[in-house]
Amino acid sequence: MGNYRRQRNYRHANHQARNERYEAACFRPLERAHADTDIPADYVAIYPSHSKKECESLEVPLQRAFFGPRQVLPSDVASIPRSELDPQQLHELMNDYLGTSYALDKARYSSCGLHSMRDGYVVNKGISPRRVWDLWSNRVVPTWMVCTELEEYDCTVKQLNKQRRFFAVSHSWVDREELQFVDTPINGYEWPVPIPYATNLECIRTELLHHTSISDSYKGRYGNISLAEDRNLAHLSTERGAQHIQYAWLDVLCLRQEGEDEDEQLRAEEWKLDVPTIGTVYVGANSVVYYFSGLGLPFRIGDLEHHRHWLKRAWTLQEHNGSKRYSLDDSVHEFSAKLNRLPQAGSADLFHAIDEMRRRCATSELDKISGLHYLCNIDRVPVYDIGEQPNNAWLLFLEALPAFKRATVFFSFPEPGIGGKNQPVWCPSWEQLMDAPKPRQSEVERSLEVHFDDYRGEFSIECHSVRCQLIGFDADSEDREGRVMLKSETGEWIPFRAQADHEQPIRDGGYTLLFGDYDTDGAYGSNLKDTLRCVIGHIKSGVFKKATVIDVNIGRLYSELGQDTVGESGAWYKVANLNRHVDIVLA
Repeated sequence: MGNYRRQRNYRHANHQARNERYEAACFRPLERAHADTDIPADYVAIYPSHSKKECESLEVPLQRAFFGPRQVLPSDVASIPRSELDPQQLHELMNDYLGTSYALDKARYSSCGLHSMRDGYVVNKGISPRRVWDLWSNRVVPTWMVCTELEEYDCTVKQLNKQRRFFAVSHSWVDREELQFVDTPINGYEWPVPIPYATNLECIRTELLHHTSISDSYKGRYGNISLAEDRNLAHLSTERGAQHIQYAWLDVLCLRQEGEDEDEQLRAEEWKLDVPTIGTVYVGANSVVYYFSGLGLPFRIGDLEHHRHWLKRAWTLQEHNGSKRYSLDDSVHEFSAKLNRLPQAGSADLFHAIDEMRRRCATSELDKISGLHYLCNIDRVPVYDIGEQPNNAWLLFLEALPAFKRATVFFSFPEPGIGGKNQPVWCPSWEQLMDAPKPRQSEVERSLEVHFDDYRGEFSIECHSVRCQLIGFDADSEDREGRVMLKSETGEWIPFRAQADHEQPIRDGGYTLLFGDYDTDGAYGSNLKDTLRCVIGHIKSGVFKKATVIDVNIGRLYSELGQDTVGESGAWYKVANLNRHVDIVLA
């Protein structure tokens, strides 16, 4: 794309010459589709091509033509170069064409985006998107221009949809060799827009206008919708005459894409805020339209395990509206079942979300980590830093995670982290997390919390801690049962049976055992638990280094005969220092 800037200026000049022929068209009504008498008198006809034959040959029926409100400009009119008209002339032109009498107000700059980031974190997750696509004027416009009556700090997705209803578009991406990079006046030639070779922006716009403006009964005259074989796969307007949705959010047009080298710094700055808040756009939008088989392309079930399928991409997890359930015919039963099993964005269980991300594909591992922030509804979301190392981004995720969820990670994952510079041992690294099998999620007491000290940059936990001896955890054994030897207050060793539900090696020897409350109602001795999830490791220089996790059967003693024996009443409570609570720094 080294010559993109020069090519853009050249093509822009061609646009100026070509569009001079269409300036007069702004003052006359568009041709109505006279063949259909059901179209209201104030509706106009718009075609994605000047050739009727080309329009009729389009595979997707709803991309062939659009019949809608007069305010929708044809592409040739919308593409008149802004350099040809000053703001006052353009304003008068639009008033004449649309039959309106709006006054020309000075545009104001909204600084709400500047106040949405602080100290490397996004503090306003609900901020509105930076840009939206005005489908009527066929222009990408700043959000602050759309909602001029909003106060500076009310620039949220919720307020945007309340003031100016908009919908979002979710789509799968095709392979790079199947993409064309189009310079277009729609985004002011800011960056080349990546879309599949098999479609174009005019066809996509025509179809999206259908989904927001015409009733379902009218759509039926032009064939089924192209997004899928069943209309339930898209949220659509169902009433003609309802408030027409004018604005859409489509990433290739509204999220700055790769362009000239000198524009990469600007893209990096915008992505710091725009990428972490993408999920909010989809939840806050009036509706979501899905292209499961590629932007603007007809629905095909295809290979559900293909790395480019919508169901295999990391980004689409946060674009899924989990509150909607799909009921399709038998031909797409597997596809429908997979959709219905997806975690609900904004409220997903951490382990379910991680497991889903493990099976997904992404251009960058940062995309997966950024998606986890939204799926798990993390309040303190780090900015998206292009070029950040995945392990560092994962550490920022852990710092932002609620303390109780950090404790769940600590007690659930058997494998310690790789350690090293700025990398913890108490939890796995990002690479370990993606390669390891899904762990069994432990039932951790709500009182257990792994705290993070911003000033010292260290993690710690307050819990029970005792010294123990571990014996007999054979790595080759299927059940991996062994003994946990705990000293009583009289100095004798009490053997408890324990199991390891993983393959992490456990050598015989002395360890420090960390665990939470061991009774179910908080009163010691009232109702002893059968099994206690524990973390084992070693303390050196006041810092705990995790080795792995085990389950201790605190109600059963170990028998030398290899049989379980019910422990004598109160055996667990004879353990020395059992009730000792300590605040331990974690490596």
